Order: sequence, then structure tokens, then C-alpha cells
Amino acid sequence: MGFVKTKTEISKIQDSLNKPRFMNSEMLSIDFLTHRATVEKLLPPGLEPTETSRVTVMVGRWQSNCVGDFDGGAVYIEARYKDIVGD
Repeated sequence: MGFVKTKTEISKIQDSLNKPRFMNSEMLSIDFLTHRATVEKLLPPGLEPTETSRVTVMVGRWQSNCVGDFDGGAVYIEARYKDIVGD
């Protein structure tokens, strides 16, 4: 597959990007509590730890018609910004 595409190849790419589908995902997610000091070290400036110091770690793999099969992961840390709490 080269960089120069035929009209047929471009149409196929455009069709996939116009109707993205993510399917057949497998995920593992773990929630846990940690020490407030750990959360303070990990959060960027402007975010503050919450009372619970809850962390969620997630890994998974997905299939899609627009970006192909892929693996990924994320770390979510419960935090506060002013009066808003979220991950």
C-alpha cells in the first residue's frame, strides 16, 4: 500500500471515516484506593486530591473499521478542580 491512492481506495477510506465503528472490545478495569501523598505526586498543578484517593487502571484491546485493531490503557485519578470532582 503506497502513499498515492486510487479513487477507489480514497472512497473506501472516506466511507470508513464517515461511519466509524469500534467493536469486539475486551477490557480489564481495576479500582483501588491509594495514599493521598501518592495522588498529590501524580496530579498536575491545579488539581487536588479527593478524600478517597481513588485510582482506576484500565487496559484493553479493540477492533475498528477506521483505525484498525489496537491495544491501549489508561490511568484515571479522582481529583478536584475548584468544586468539580471527576476522574
